[in-house]
Formats: sequence, C-alpha cells, structure tokens
Amino acid sequence: MKDIKIHSSTSASIKDLAKDIDVTDVYWNRLFKNLTELFEVVYFRGYRLWEPDSELHKTIDYLAENILIDNRNHPISILFRIKTSSIMHNRKLISKMWHYYEFPSFVFLGDNEDEETLLQAFKNHMYFNDMLSEVDNVLFMYRMGKPDVLWLETNLSVQKMMSFI
Repeated sequence: MKDIKIHSSTSASIKDLAKDIDVTDVYWNRLFKNLTELFEVVYFRGYRLWEPDSELHKTIDYLAENILIDNRNHPISILFRIKTSSIMHNRKLISKMWHYYEFPSFVFLGDNEDEETLLQAFKNHMYFNDMLSEVDNVLFMYRMGKPDVLWLETNLSVQKMMSFI
C-alpha cells in the first residue's frame, strides 16, 4: 500500500507503507512506462556513493548509453543517460544503482536538446528545485532521507504524473 501526497502543483511524494522503495516492484511498471513515453530521455544521477561493490562499474557500463559526469576515481556523483530498453527490462540493475548511492534519482527530460543545460546545472551543483526554472520539461524522481519515500519534483503538472500510478 502506498501513501501518495501532492505537496504543490510541482511536488509530490509516494510513501511505501510496507517497506523501503524498490523500483523493481510491479507497482512502478505503469509509472515508468508512461514517463518513458512522455519524456524523451532518462538519466540516473547518484550522489554520495553509499554501498559500492565490485559490480558498480560493470553495472554502470551496462546501463549507460552516455556517461555525462563520471567520477570513478572520486565517486561523489555520477550522471548518465540510461539506455531506453533498460528502464523497463533491466530495472533489477537500475535498482542496484539505486542502492549504491545515498541520494539516487531519475531525471526525465522532455527534449534531448536540453541535455547540455541539465549537465551544466548538475556541474554547478544546483538543487533540483532551482533546476526546474533552468531546464524545460523535466521531472526529478528521487530518494532523500527516508528510504521508503519517493519524491517527485517537476516543472510540469505533478497531478498528471500521479495519474500514471
């Protein structure tokens, strides 16, 4: 069972009342399917490497279509474009990435043309809510603080995103 709260027109949270968020759960299939149809590209952004293992780099190489920020020697942050097929078919590996970082997130971008703007915002260490005014048609889906809560921030209608659940 999930507790869905809409905090504003651009912000919402989904709390799993039974366990920590697991993006491989069937519950998330519809959301991921609809978001990948609505947005042109999807990125994984990990901040503060938490639980690395010997599979980390192999997992990144398998999932990444393009690595935009790669700090393998000093892994505080990573940003890579996820292969489209991996969103629906390799979520176990994506879930693995989710657990490697203290603050994992998915970034859904409406137009690939805005990738450079997104990249610069991350390089400038902007917060998600500040990026919403810099990057068009973007949705941030992330974990912060509580492992049983998934947060959504967008500059589109969060109500529309919630209708996908």
